[in-house]
Amino acid sequence: MPTFLIRIMTIVLIIFSGSASFSQVSVVLNITLDEFSLSGTSNWFISITNSASKSYNCYLHATITVPGEGIIADGVSKSFVLDPFETRINQHNGAEVADSNKIDYDKSYREWYARNNALPSRNYTICLEVIELSTGLILATACQDLEPQKYRPPVNIYPFDRDTILSNGLSFQWLPSQPYNPEMTYSIRVVEILSIQSSVSAFYSNNYFYTEDYLRTPVLQYPIHARPLEEGRTYAWLVEGRIGDLELKSEPTVFIVGTPAIPIAQKIEKTGAHYSQYIDLMSFNAREIQIINGEQIPLIVYNKGGPYQLIYCITGKEQNFLMKGKIPVQNGYNKLLIPASNLKEGPDEIYHLKLFTSTTDLPEIRFKQSGTSKK
Repeated sequence: MPTFLIRIMTIVLIIFSGSASFSQVSVVLNITLDEFSLSGTSNWFISITNSASKSYNCYLHATITVPGEGIIADGVSKSFVLDPFETRINQHNGAEVADSNKIDYDKSYREWYARNNALPSRNYTICLEVIELSTGLILATACQDLEPQKYRPPVNIYPFDRDTILSNGLSFQWLPSQPYNPEMTYSIRVVEILSIQSSVSAFYSNNYFYTEDYLRTPVLQYPIHARPLEEGRTYAWLVEGRIGDLELKSEPTVFIVGTPAIPIAQKIEKTGAHYSQYIDLMSFNAREIQIINGEQIPLIVYNKGGPYQLIYCITGKEQNFLMKGKIPVQNGYNKLLIPASNLKEGPDEIYHLKLFTSTTDLPEIRFKQSGTSKK
């Protein structure tokens, strides 16, 4: 049987432990979820018990239903002989009974599954029937509701790894766990790195230098009343996301607290623009989807204050993290070119450019790449 059918039948026949019986046949289904997802790599089995002394020639009928959308998968298996006692079907021998020519599925869900090897996070109702082939009599059935979730951990954005920052006005920023769930809360942990410790060993060995729990937004201004970060010291930080019993941790990143430098006025060089049109962050058109030619995103930023570092982060489909960085902004008008090469999500993909300063979030830019460069 084709691999896709095995997986789609895995989806259609799975993800719960339930049983029901009619006459002398009963069915039990059981599967171990794959990181809270409905996945083709999950371990599952179907146990059908025939208490009668005779055999049945039967087949399986399975459906998946999504509330508000209806049935998104409906399939039947090949016929098989159900002998007395127990018949066990699992991911290893399921190919013997599954039939790819007798399954109907929603196109959008099949495309999603083909890309991700898992169904999206939804509420699903899954039902299975054991049906006698000659009479159409339903011998046994079982149904259950479920809501699989597959979360990606949060991603540290700022401070960058090995960045030197000033303790005054420090703001921690991260990408929230995906898919987004408003019930997810976050905790931030900061430790000091001592001697030759790595960031990982510091979290295992040292007490927290600073910690904050039950955060709802992906940004935290380091409180002025908190224990002060010392100049010349090295620290590591990470973010923990929690929902129910699930805990997700970002990869720890390291930052160094530097000494404030004496500002030196610099003359801004006037150079010719490489692009004929720059995106003005404050314009109404910046809210539209931008078409980007080449491998850089041209922006105009007007700065009324002193120089600062503009932090950027690019995400793709399902808010997957792709790249991040920072670029200096001087006083006055700035023409900036944000790198956007090697995104590799396809010409029709809509990307998200998220912009931050150390204290403020700027308007998000949505863009596509046309694939042609401007010189």
